[in-house]
Amino acid sequence: MFKTYIEQISSERNKIVVYPGRFGPFHKGHNDAYKQLVSKFGKDSVYMLTRHYEPGDPKNPFSFKEKVEMMVASDVPKEKIVELKGSAYNNIDIINALKNAGIQTKGKILIAAFSEKDKDRIQAGGLKKKTGEPKYYRDYWKDQKNPVPIEKGGYIYLQKVLKSGEEDISASKIREAIQNKKLSEVKNLLPNGVYKYLIRKYIEEVIFNEERETFRSKSKTLSKMIELHNKIDAFIKENSRKINKGVAEPYANEARKIVTEFITYLENNYRKVFNELSIEIEVVDVVYLDNLINAAKKCILNSKSEKRPVVVNLDNAYAYGHALIIELIKLEETKEQTWDF
Repeated sequence: MFKTYIEQISSERNKIVVYPGRFGPFHKGHNDAYKQLVSKFGKDSVYMLTRHYEPGDPKNPFSFKEKVEMMVASDVPKEKIVELKGSAYNNIDIINALKNAGIQTKGKILIAAFSEKDKDRIQAGGLKKKTGEPKYYRDYWKDQKNPVPIEKGGYIYLQKVLKSGEEDISASKIREAIQNKKLSEVKNLLPNGVYKYLIRKYIEEVIFNEERETFRSKSKTLSKMIELHNKIDAFIKENSRKINKGVAEPYANEARKIVTEFITYLENNYRKVFNELSIEIEVVDVVYLDNLINAAKKCILNSKSEKRPVVVNLDNAYAYGHALIIELIKLEETKEQTWDF
């Protein structure tokens, strides 16, 4: 049966649609573009490509892992997110990224989707040779005859992007808001899952890195909790080799001792924090915090009765205690709104 090019290009079996970008962070414009591509080409065909960046670069503050977590929080399937090593405009880099991720490319039609704001950049490079023949990439809307497979060429698809008022959504504006502790000012530019992810990430960084002295002055009890928390961190760092090789009994006993000290202090003192910080606590919050403590105590108990999962159980107990401190800080933040989330 005769098939037009459009019918071929719309078939989910013979095409790969890539949407490359920095996604730092993944905002509503990116999310809307992804949904449009899925609606047009099918969810099985669309892949998000993005690079990994090391910490410390203010223009690219997010690692590949963090960007995956943000996209997954926005309902992008994890298996559809691919790490790109190289340029988003280089077809060889794109094809290598797909192959490295185990994606079959042979004979497929490659469609590279970019936002309309990249139009000038793409046209500057040109899609045609001096002879009039196409370079690797062709225009999706114009070159609709005799589609070529990925081995011989690909197609540029310009995607309309969601705007904020009259302007495009700016990732740099969002990064600036994060750095200035004004995340609430750009809340409307972020998918809800990404906004929550950034709050969790930012609060944890502030609590355990930047604002320890502030909380010492606000609550002696909370300060002690953080001190015991950091004591466990230091112990883990000092004994990392033992942890990696397996648990020696002396290590297990000492680890259990300091984790138990941490959880016991939380259990006996966490309600004091409410008085010290003048927090109006809801019954539902108390139940949740009690559940965290009970889960931690159960893990400690399991670490005594089961030899092999000692590290796992103690690590889980520590994680529950860590989560409790975060919840206390979030309650304080809601009351004071000092960080303007």
